[in-house]
Amino acid sequence: MGFQQVQGQKDSTLSGAELDDLDALFSDLGSLLDSITKPKSFGTVSLMAGNRLLNVQSQSGQATTTQSLMLSPSAAYYHKSGLGVAATAMMLTQNGSLKPSQYLATVSYDYLKFKRVMTGIAYTRFTRPDSLSYYTSPLKNELSVYGLYRKSWFKPSVSVSYGWGTKTEVTRQAILYKALKQKGKKKQGGGGPIEIPGEVVTTTSESVSDWMVSLSTRHDFYFFNVLSNKDNFRFSPQLSFTGGTQQYGFNQSTNGYVVKVSDAINKPFLSDQVTLQESTKFQPLAVTAFLRTTYNRGKFFVQPQMALDYYIPTSDQHFTASFALNTGIIF
Repeated sequence: MGFQQVQGQKDSTLSGAELDDLDALFSDLGSLLDSITKPKSFGTVSLMAGNRLLNVQSQSGQATTTQSLMLSPSAAYYHKSGLGVAATAMMLTQNGSLKPSQYLATVSYDYLKFKRVMTGIAYTRFTRPDSLSYYTSPLKNELSVYGLYRKSWFKPSVSVSYGWGTKTEVTRQAILYKALKQKGKKKQGGGGPIEIPGEVVTTTSESVSDWMVSLSTRHDFYFFNVLSNKDNFRFSPQLSFTGGTQQYGFNQSTNGYVVKVSDAINKPFLSDQVTLQESTKFQPLAVTAFLRTTYNRGKFFVQPQMALDYYIPTSDQHFTASFALNTGIIF
């Protein structure tokens, strides 16, 4: 990493020696930034808190959307070779109590030897408790690959995710799944509320999968020695466009931004208001603006994040806002 220095006419008030010192200053600063992103082994323990939207079955039998508080502890270790492992638990509040929602286990590999391009692959396994009263995707496996160009002011990236599940897992969610699809059709055609059917519905579909593509660009602003001579602050606005299929909807992950040089394999949009459809065609899904900040002091970090999501397929409530605060230590 480095700075591209463009010079026009030289200031006659600066001597040749002073110009050399200025060039050395830029070179040192570039080396400092390179040292921050240089591959090294490290681990993290963190806790994230934020808000989530849930599609739930109400007491009246309707499929509705509600807000919930999310707490998500996680631990991860990344080796300088590029191999990484991570484990996360998601807990959501419902009916006044905090209960486990799903568990994530991730194995990843990042190839970091290219100076201009970073690429990697990750596999995530999702598990959840039985008898949840809100919809979670039956896609319990997810494979993601990404590429990030890091030698420009704007850092463009592309990621592709493929998720799949099993016939048994679809059956567990069949009742609420059917009601949510009917709800989406009713919104398009008008009409009253949809009642969730009382009988257990078993799907006969052999194909239980979705795939998603995300195009993103971001820039990292660094500020050093903000409150002391041992801290730094990073502000990273990012804009993402997501498209893909939407038969079942992807599960939502809560990976922290600080734990890896690249965040391209994080979930590219945060909306839980999935519009489930029979069609498997590729379609635009969401445009998302991420506002991410990270403050590091020694081994401690705190990370406020906000996402403004415009979810395209739904007929109403296109805009959603998600907030999260992640804090932890790096060892």
